[in-house]
Amino acid sequence: MKLSDLRTDIEELLASAGYCHESATLAADVYLFAEAVGRDTQGVLKFFGPDAAHKKQFDYEPKVVKESSTSAFVDGGKCAGPLPAQIITNLAIDKALKNGMSVVTAN
Repeated sequence: MKLSDLRTDIEELLASAGYCHESATLAADVYLFAEAVGRDTQGVLKFFGPDAAHKKQFDYEPKVVKESSTSAFVDGGKCAGPLPAQIITNLAIDKALKNGMSVVTAN
């Protein structure tokens, strides 16, 4: 299977679970990276079985609850872990590039 086809399938599964397009794309990036570098337990495998990533109920999409120029707290909304993890990683990098350091956390 081509990675582009796998990306489409993952994004569609996440969208069917209620994730918006941007969140589905961001989470798909994480799952595909894990698969591409051989982290089988963190890639496509997460979409099989009773605890499949696209079957987990979440309260809402991750959102920034509190923020300053160098820090932020993100409420993950009970989403599958790769999505809030990637959001806080991107936010931490952006803040560190602009301000020289950052601390970003999530629940």
